[in-house]
Amino acid sequence: MQEHDLRKAIVAHAQALNGLGINQGTSGSVTLHWNNALGIGGTMTMASPGGVHFGQRSGDGTMVDKYVQLNSDLIMSFWGNNFIAYNFLRPISGPGSLIKVYDVNDSTSKLQLRAANTYSGGTFFKSGNMEIWDPNALGTGLVTMGGKASSVAAHIVAFVNQAPITIPNSFALIGITAADDAARQDPAAVTTFYVNGYDLELAGNVSGSGGLLKTGTNKLTLSGTNTCTGPVQLQAGTLACSTAASLGQGTLDITDGAKLELDYQGTRQIAALTLNAGTALAYGSYGSSSSLATHKDDSHFAGTGMITVGPLPTAATLFIAFMKVRLNFFWKLFFYSWFLFVLVFVGVFQFPGVYMELFLSTKPQIHLPVWSSLLAGMAFFYIVAYAAYIFALIPIPGEHQTMEDRMREWHELTDLMTRRYEDVDSPYRETFLLLLLQCGFIVLNLKFHVLPETLAVNILLLVVMLPGISAGNAAGAIALKRGQGDLSTKN
Repeated sequence: MQEHDLRKAIVAHAQALNGLGINQGTSGSVTLHWNNALGIGGTMTMASPGGVHFGQRSGDGTMVDKYVQLNSDLIMSFWGNNFIAYNFLRPISGPGSLIKVYDVNDSTSKLQLRAANTYSGGTFFKSGNMEIWDPNALGTGLVTMGGKASSVAAHIVAFVNQAPITIPNSFALIGITAADDAARQDPAAVTTFYVNGYDLELAGNVSGSGGLLKTGTNKLTLSGTNTCTGPVQLQAGTLACSTAASLGQGTLDITDGAKLELDYQGTRQIAALTLNAGTALAYGSYGSSSSLATHKDDSHFAGTGMITVGPLPTAATLFIAFMKVRLNFFWKLFFYSWFLFVLVFVGVFQFPGVYMELFLSTKPQIHLPVWSSLLAGMAFFYIVAYAAYIFALIPIPGEHQTMEDRMREWHELTDLMTRRYEDVDSPYRETFLLLLLQCGFIVLNLKFHVLPETLAVNILLLVVMLPGISAGNAAGAIALKRGQGDLSTKN
C-alpha cells in the first residue's frame, strides 16, 4: 500500500471513529501499521464501553504524540513476531485502565511511558517489557504484573526504569492466571525487574502470589509493607529493604555477586533461603557482620538487619481456641509441648549468640538501650524456663535413677502440664480480643515505627509467656506441696 493511500485510510478510519475517539458499540479496535499513524498533537479520547483495543503489525513501533483521555480501558495486543512498541510521549488521564494483554509468544514488545500520568483505573501488564521515565508514569492506581511462562524460554514480563525514580504506586504480582493461560497457569510466576543504569525504588506495597526477579547492576529498593508470598530471586546488583516488612514472605535465592541490603533493625521471617538455586540453608538468622545474625555472610548480605529462616507458626492453636474440641491426654500433651517448642524457637532466634557477648566478653561488642536490655533479659529468663520444661519431657533416666522411677516422674510432670486444659468451652471473645490486640500492635508498630522491632517482639513474647510461666509455677508449687505431704506422712 502506498503512503498516500495509507494516510487516506487512517483519516477515514479516524473520521468514522469520531476523531480517534472510539465511542460506539461494545468495543472498538484500531490496527496500527506504522509510526505516528495516529498523528501528532491534540487529544485522543477512548470511550468505548468494552474498551479500545490497539493492535500493531509493523516492526517500527507506534509513537503516540497525543494527550490521551481514558474514558474506557485501552487494551494493547501483540501481533506477529516482529519487534513492536507503544511509545506514549504525552500525559494519559481519565478513569480508565492501561492494559497490555498476555501472549506467550511475546518476548520483545515494549510499552513505553514517558510522561507523568494521572489515569486512575490501574495498569495491567502481562507480557513484554514496560519502560518508564517518570515517577508518576503509572498513574494513580494499582500496578498488576503478570509472570513469565517458565516453559517458554522467549516469554518475558519485565519492568525497566529509564531514569533514577521512586514509584509511589502499589504493585500486585499475580503470576499467570487460568484466565490468561490455563495450560501454563502458575500463581508464583516471576516478574523481572531489570534495574540497570539507574536506581529504582518501589515505595508502595507489593502483594500477591507472584515472584520477583531482580537483575541489572543497579539497586532496587523496596520500602513498602509487602505481603507478597512468591519467590524472590536476586540474580544481580543490590536489592535493598528499608524495613523488615519490605521483604516478601516467600523463598529467597541469592546468586553470587548479588547482595541483599537489609537497612533495618530486627529480622524478617521467610520460608526458605538458597544460594545459587542450591539446596535450602539451615534454619537460623542470616545477615552481614554488621547485624546480630547467627550466620554472618558479607558476600551476600549488607546492612544491620537479618532474615530468619524457619517454620511458620502453626494454626493448630487457633483451631483449638475457636472450635469445641475435647482432647485426650496425648493431644493435650502434644499441643502443650508444641506451644513450648514454638516459644523457645522464637526466643532462640530473637536472642542470637552474639547477645551473649554482654555476659561473656570483657569488651561487649553491642549496645542495647535500657528498655531493650530489661525486656530482653526478662524474656531470656522465661525462655530458659520453658527450655527446662522441654528438657524435662525427655524420658531419659538420671545417673542414679531407674527407668521405672524416671517414667513415674515423667507421668507426674505430664499430668501436671495437661491439667492446664479444662473440659470447658474456650473463651472465644477473650481469645479473639487477645489476637486482635497483638496483631494491631504489630501492624501499628510497623506503620508508625514507635518501637524498635526487637523490642516489640520482646514485649509480645512476655505477654504470651507470662500466663504460661504462672501456670508452670503453679504446677511446681503443686509438686512441691505433694512432696512436703509425702514427707510429713513419713514423719
